[in-house]
Amino acid sequence: MPGASPHREGDRLPTVVTQIDRYALDAPDSVESSINTLAAYLCKPSRDDRERAKAIYIWVTSHIAYDTDALRSGNYRDTSASAVLQNRKAVCSGYANLYKALADSAGLNAIVITGTARSKDMINMIGGTPDSNHAWNAVNIQGQWELLDATWGAGYVQNGRFVREYDDFYFFTSPESLIYTHYPDDQQWQLLLSKVSRKAFDSLPLVKPNFFRYGIRLISHPGGVISMADKESITIETRVGADIIAKLEDKDGGDIDGFAVVQRNGNNYLIRLRTPDAGKYYLTLYSRETNTNKQNSMYQDIITYNVQSSSGNKDFIMPKTYGAYSSSQAQIIQPWRRNLKVGTQVKFVIAIPKAKQVSIVTSDNKWISMNRQPDGTFSVQTTIGYNKYSVCVNMDGNGTQYETLVEYQGVM
Repeated sequence: MPGASPHREGDRLPTVVTQIDRYALDAPDSVESSINTLAAYLCKPSRDDRERAKAIYIWVTSHIAYDTDALRSGNYRDTSASAVLQNRKAVCSGYANLYKALADSAGLNAIVITGTARSKDMINMIGGTPDSNHAWNAVNIQGQWELLDATWGAGYVQNGRFVREYDDFYFFTSPESLIYTHYPDDQQWQLLLSKVSRKAFDSLPLVKPNFFRYGIRLISHPGGVISMADKESITIETRVGADIIAKLEDKDGGDIDGFAVVQRNGNNYLIRLRTPDAGKYYLTLYSRETNTNKQNSMYQDIITYNVQSSSGNKDFIMPKTYGAYSSSQAQIIQPWRRNLKVGTQVKFVIAIPKAKQVSIVTSDNKWISMNRQPDGTFSVQTTIGYNKYSVCVNMDGNGTQYETLVEYQGVM
């Protein structure tokens, strides 16, 4: 309803809130009764068309909630701009219609683009996504068209509920980035010199904003489908140093532990992938910046592949790795099986650049020091008991701060 609080405790607001952003966020009830009064208010402090376009984007993404009831029922209410302004709920066409109406009132030249968009819940459609299921906008700024998606910029739907999470990535998104997820019905609104075919769009992997923020480059598998037997290696590069982890899911979205491990060398990453059986899987990579407060830093998904495996080995489960495995740029040399037979002698070898001390800590709190070798690796041989074996590293040499990198399990 008009006048409802646009942002609450827990809502994600712009990382850097400018004066224009704050002015739009704090629009009073009195100006929100009509398109024209709201547009006039939003444009008042703006110095140019870009700031006017941004103020409108901020207001729409922070005040309009996604209509999950309509999504569930298929009974879509009026998506006209005036109805959306009144109801404060909309599906994508409503967001796009409201943005265009406010932009028109502000003297901007804006259009609604219809087309196909791909999101995480459509990952099984890589290779053939549905026709025209989304709407977004383009606005002309000083003779140049810019792309934006206020629906995706407002948040996302999870477990049938709308989660408001502002994302400025979808304001003036580069055409080269948006084409990974948005395919316009009219190809001219790709805004690309070389147009992307529908077939090429359907074959792309599903990527998220951090894919572009980290400057990720797909080296070995540029397409969205990985065809493999029981094992495969995927390589990527990043422009910005990041901790990256991988998760394999079955065709129903259930987690499969122990079949994907990421090895890092600087800004180069090797994902070792295995599958337990033949069939269909999804591989998702998650990232966080390396130089962040790790206790407060969340991993966010960056890319999802559709995996088609012709065979598998359910007994070859790889070691469990933790976030510090990526940030320390550790490399497992051996063993590559997580489950180690009780009573056998096993040699552990791991490479960890700049590590000061490395130890194996068992679940019964026994510490086994690993010895630095001339080649820079750390190794030790020990008899396996019915315990967990955690490889832990101390990077600063003070002997007290250890982080767990890798975990093995003794089994009968």
